[in-house]
Amino acid sequence: MVHLHYIYGLIDNIAPQIKGKWAPVHTPGTKRSDGKISNAIPTSSFAYVMPKIEGRSKENKEAAWEFLKWYTSPEIVRKIQTSFFEGPDKFILMFGTKESFNSAKFLPEHRNIISEILEQGVKMTSIPGGYSTYRYIDFAFNKVVLQNEYPETALKEAAKDSTSELERKRKEFARFLKNM
Repeated sequence: MVHLHYIYGLIDNIAPQIKGKWAPVHTPGTKRSDGKISNAIPTSSFAYVMPKIEGRSKENKEAAWEFLKWYTSPEIVRKIQTSFFEGPDKFILMFGTKESFNSAKFLPEHRNIISEILEQGVKMTSIPGGYSTYRYIDFAFNKVVLQNEYPETALKEAAKDSTSELERKRKEFARFLKNM
């Protein structure tokens, strides 16, 4: 449920026969030491980066900043969300802001539970290439389930490949990070 809005829209698009017959719920919880149940899920978002490019004028930097402020403004985000929803796939899009949630096209009867799920979310730290970890876990899962590979072998291979990709990304992004 990391990408709640993606899954939410996907279900309606790929399974129209259950449209209106399902609702989001909390993920299964774990009992904490205080006896309460935690239904926390990892949440993530993305960020925009403006790399520092030597020889570029201050005007370009200011223009880029003005563009980002405009592009991420509640008005433009609302327009983007509406455009995706009004497209042929009725894709529900939500960014990481309260305003974005308020203007997302979730069904009214689902808003309270989605709000609770998001409030209990635990933010994950993003690192360059971190998205690849999920991909390699998926690869390992598929190897175990579809190809009968031994789980420990599949996970060790996934860890090795993921670590290798993260190292490549560290090197790739080092040029941007060294002068910060």
